Amino acid sequence: MIVSKTPLRIPFSGGLSDLKPYCERFGGATLSVTIDKFVYVSIQKSFSTVFELVYGDRHERVVSIDEIQNPLIRESLRLTGLQDTPVSLRVDVDVGSESGLGMSGSITVGLLHAMHAFSGHDFTIDQLIYEATHIEIDILEGASGFHDPSICALGGMQLIEYDGNKIFPRRLT
Repeated sequence: MIVSKTPLRIPFSGGLSDLKPYCERFGGATLSVTIDKFVYVSIQKSFSTVFELVYGDRHERVVSIDEIQNPLIRESLRLTGLQDTPVSLRVDVDVGSESGLGMSGSITVGLLHAMHAFSGHDFTIDQLIYEATHIEIDILEGASGFHDPSICALGGMQLIEYDGNKIFPRRLT
């Protein structure tokens, strides 16, 4: 079994300057810090022939990833090449949903981290950031920006500057 632990974050300034349309045109910058509240993702081979998923108040048992209701889990499985490997996966969070603490970014980074480790893939923090933002911004076309996956993957207090999809972090503590 693989377990990843990804921090949540508190933003101080720069909100919305990390959104793709804005930072592609003007650049952007955010200042934030990760906190001692976390997202935990555990993954192991399924004992059956179905995907078994537990997250929030949901429990899914599906044969195909196309049936998975959670888009972050579904697309992370696709991106990491696990779409044909039934797994048992659980996501636990220290705080309630809609907390404003970067939940989706932290969950996506945690999912990718756990899935790459489970698959035996080598990966870097930069790769986790790129893949998490690709899922949230490009594939799911969400209102997410580059900030949440970046700070949750990097940790600590960071000033992060954005030039389109390129990030330039500077650790402050």
